[in-house]
Amino acid sequence: MYQRILVPLDGTDTSDLALREAMRLAEGSTTHLLLLHVIDDYPTMREFASNEALQDLRAHRRRRGEELVASRLRMVREAGVAATDIVCFAMESTPASILEAAAVNDCGLIVMGSHGRQGIKRAILGSVAESVCRNSPVPVMVVPSPPRG
Repeated sequence: MYQRILVPLDGTDTSDLALREAMRLAEGSTTHLLLLHVIDDYPTMREFASNEALQDLRAHRRRRGEELVASRLRMVREAGVAATDIVCFAMESTPASILEAAAVNDCGLIVMGSHGRQGIKRAILGSVAESVCRNSPVPVMVVPSPPRG
């Protein structure tokens, strides 16, 4: 079995499904889950905002990420599964940050959700899961989004 499983979280139902799947894999074993929230520091009208406003926005986004991961961490630990958490700002991109966290923490598996975007949404927003799958040196389990409707 895997010693460490990385679980990227973004607060959606899909990432929560991936977390539950990772918990199922770890249940009753010594597997340790690493819960990761990457804050994508995308451009936000930076040229029009003051440095103070940008710093306030970054601090707010970090707090929200920490709250998200802390709530999931409590749930995992209450289920008796060992886990720790990481909240970070994207280094290059969200997929690169996920892969970096997996490498640095010696994770043997990445379990993540896929939102199943298609068409123009996929072209504009891209697919984090697809990029991670394409570039990961370790196995990636992709959990699909819940059925719509």
